[in-house]
Amino acid sequence: MQRDSNNIVNVSRNASFVKVPYRRGEAAQMQKSCSVSCYSVESVLVLFWLTVSLLVLPLILPTLPPPPFILLLVPIVIFVMLMVLAFMPGNVTNTVVSSV
Repeated sequence: MQRDSNNIVNVSRNASFVKVPYRRGEAAQMQKSCSVSCYSVESVLVLFWLTVSLLVLPLILPTLPPPPFILLLVPIVIFVMLMVLAFMPGNVTNTVVSSV
């Protein structure tokens, strides 16, 4: 364990250094700098392109006809099946638990 000039403790873990803040205020500073550096230029450009396309394409493309009624029922059927599975009682008495 070493301390650098900024009073940040360097902890060695598998030949890589993890910076652990030594003072309370440094944790917030490190979090802010991480949130800024988490996005690369390419990912910001992709997000910007998707936003622009979602805003512009509906104005350019023609409107589509509504789907058939049976297709509108598919999400409702999936939702009902999930609700039945969520509230269906499980058969816990026959469960075998073993530790390896």
